[in-house]
Amino acid sequence: MNKKILLGSIFTISIIGMAHAETTDLNAIIGTAGVFDYTADASAMTFSVDYYGDLGSITGRAQCSSQSGIGMWNGASTSDEITISASLPDSSGRYCYCTLDGYTPVGGGTQVLSAPWVFRIADDAADYCADGCALYCASSLQCAVADCLAFRSAVFNAVETPIIITPSTISCELGYYLPAGATECAICPANSYCAGGEYEKSETTDSGILPCDSGLISPTGMWQAEQCGHALHIGDSVLYLRQTKQTEHALHIQHGNDIFYGNATTADVPMNINTNHRLKVQHNNVIYSIHDDTIQISD
Repeated sequence: MNKKILLGSIFTISIIGMAHAETTDLNAIIGTAGVFDYTADASAMTFSVDYYGDLGSITGRAQCSSQSGIGMWNGASTSDEITISASLPDSSGRYCYCTLDGYTPVGGGTQVLSAPWVFRIADDAADYCADGCALYCASSLQCAVADCLAFRSAVFNAVETPIIITPSTISCELGYYLPAGATECAICPANSYCAGGEYEKSETTDSGILPCDSGLISPTGMWQAEQCGHALHIGDSVLYLRQTKQTEHALHIQHGNDIFYGNATTADVPMNINTNHRLKVQHNNVIYSIHDDTIQISD
């Protein structure tokens, strides 16, 4: 194969930032949505309420105490009147309290929550409370009658930790794509390109990634089809040549009937991000460094 080396401002690559999440409260996320399932463990005094629609699940703890309180089933008429206590004096008594300690969005990791105790009910005796408190907490957080929804609102409003929710679409930077089943973008793999943008999460399909045309290759992190080209091996280093000229001055390499290009800059840079080797070319008494698109040149 014959190769012709010809020498014909500096290109600035900018990266667009992205926001991954936003914060809100559980009432804004879950509200009055229905529940698929709930569990309660009287011996551990824990409970869980699973999958309010597609909005996630919560976990929490129950505790019986000698400290009395007012709830939706013994005197409170609104959620604002329910007794909320930062701490309880003991863990035995006839008064049942509930708190949340975790929220898991669908497809996401569990977020640890901090919250005070919210009064649920006064039972007939301490042993009845011990047997039923966890179940009272779970069942009252899943039902949709007015008193339950008021109790749910009080419990959710008591959470002190901001809730992080994944947006409905996920923004990926240039050179990144959204893998199937993921909520975080990943760098574009070799021999492909990823233009970046807004993508909806899919459990089965990668979003924002396209393969290079047959016979062409690219390094990782590329974002244009024009960056698919050929590799020029110089010693142990590789210079990836692109299909279109990107800088005013450039290295031209003929491959068959096509010309591929290496970028040129007056900055002192290596030819590729994975090497310290320089490829220098002089033109009109100016020394240029030849590099590929893995090297970012900024003003």
